[in-house]
Amino acid sequence: MADLSNKNAREAVEARGQKPEFLKEALEDEYRKLEAEGFPDGDRIRFISALGNSGEMAYHYQLICKDWEEETQLFLENSFDRHGEEGLKFLWEKLCKMEEQEKRKRAFTAYLMAVCLSKLKHRTIYPSYCDCLAAFLTELLEKEGEAFLRAKADYCPWMGGSF
Repeated sequence: MADLSNKNAREAVEARGQKPEFLKEALEDEYRKLEAEGFPDGDRIRFISALGNSGEMAYHYQLICKDWEEETQLFLENSFDRHGEEGLKFLWEKLCKMEEQEKRKRAFTAYLMAVCLSKLKHRTIYPSYCDCLAAFLTELLEKEGEAFLRAKADYCPWMGGSF
């Protein structure tokens, strides 16, 4: 990542026992730089990878939500599955705490969780999170109606026989 190319800065970070691209400050700096440059594809893809490899789930999710709100289609969610079970737990907690007025954010967060689950289906955690998300989506469908979820119809193939 460009902000961490300074050898002295990189060595200082590594001396603290952390990988440079995993520091929130470095991620924030890199995001600001990419934003100023108009998010060039190659750098954006490397940044998405760094987000997924970081321990900064909250910051990663914050950027994803910003992307959804601004409809910039940066695809920052593409590496969220790398957070593994901790990421699923994080998303589930977000879903459970969201207000009903946050309809769009709830639907997109549920979709993000479904996408992560589809990438983690080989893990032992898969069935329990599928059951939770299926129940959540069923309730959302009953409350909001079919048209609301149609925007993210990709839930259905993922769900398979969960309903």
